[in-house]
Amino acid sequence: MEEPGTPLLPPVHDSCAVAGNSDKPIIKMIPSHNKLSLSLAGCLLAGLTATSPGAIVQNSQSNADTSFFNGNVTLNLIQNGQSSLSSVTAPMSALNGTFSAAGLNDGSAAGNGNKCYYTVFDNGLGASGVIMPDTITFQLSSGYDITSLQVLSGWGDHNLGEQAFQVLLSINGGAFTDYGTYNNNTSMGTPGGGSDHGSYLTTLTDGTGIIASDVTGIQFVFMNPDTSNGAGSVGASQAGGGSTGGTLIYELQAFGTPTTVPEPTSVALLGLAAAGLLAGRRRLAR
Repeated sequence: MEEPGTPLLPPVHDSCAVAGNSDKPIIKMIPSHNKLSLSLAGCLLAGLTATSPGAIVQNSQSNADTSFFNGNVTLNLIQNGQSSLSSVTAPMSALNGTFSAAGLNDGSAAGNGNKCYYTVFDNGLGASGVIMPDTITFQLSSGYDITSLQVLSGWGDHNLGEQAFQVLLSINGGAFTDYGTYNNNTSMGTPGGGSDHGSYLTTLTDGTGIIASDVTGIQFVFMNPDTSNGAGSVGASQAGGGSTGGTLIYELQAFGTPTTVPEPTSVALLGLAAAGLLAGRRRLAR
């Protein structure tokens, strides 16, 4: 089943370019008072969804209780089994067998098997291909207006819930575009001191209500959350006791609604209306 909610209309920009020919505007050398009408008509008639990275708002939370945010795991677009999810590509989890890459989006954070662990350093406990950075790719079955993204993580020691990740989005099947890098890595306590446990929740939204429209792919790239000893070394907040550092992920979540594409008849009528407005302006200008 799909995430419930009323589909949100994609934003309309002042101008657009022909798909696959972005260096050639639809309208060139036109009077300034006609530009808005013509460009709007061009965008509508082309049936394009205009989108670009906006002002993403990050809300970072943490708590000493390792299961504090488990109740936030809920039905979403990239949860396993949803018709909105087409495929998932993810590296093998470190300590595979205890933790699993399937735990990235299985809709639960109840046990170790519902979690995935990616490490900074492999001291023999990890698995081939899991050393950070690690890229997880979710392909959606169609275009969606993404309203929120969430990363949940945590563990009982060495601050292994700390997060550092990059988000990239594919629009209408295009190349993945960078939508920012985010950190939620406030240490709970000194490793080995008995207070280095906890859970973390990072939520990304946008002031407009939509992070991006017509999203067909979502990537999370997880990196070393503590680079105090170098990007390829376990940081001070996670070091000691044979720790391989990194992030133990509880769940990745994406929320949104299907992108609304105007019906051909509606697009044609809007185009005719814009053309009529332009013609009227021309008559008045004579």
